[in-house]
Amino acid sequence: MQQILLSLDDVKAHFEHWRSIRTRQRERIPQYLWYEVKTLIDRYSLTEITSALRINTAQIKDNLKIKTTINFSEVKIDNLN
Repeated sequence: MQQILLSLDDVKAHFEHWRSIRTRQRERIPQYLWYEVKTLIDRYSLTEITSALRINTAQIKDNLKIKTTINFSEVKIDNLN
């Protein structure tokens, strides 16, 4: 099954539609919208995504379980002298 990649504008329209029909102001963002956000991560910067969708990076990290740690590996180089 092939996954259809939505553009940032498509996802933005889905967020705007959801915001217009939600019943409470502080209602949780539905899981289907987080799935759509996840498809944007590799194609757009976090700044572009958060600005367009009016969400913040903490929300993205909490809902998509994105790791923000950097893993280092130690490499030993022998002197060639």
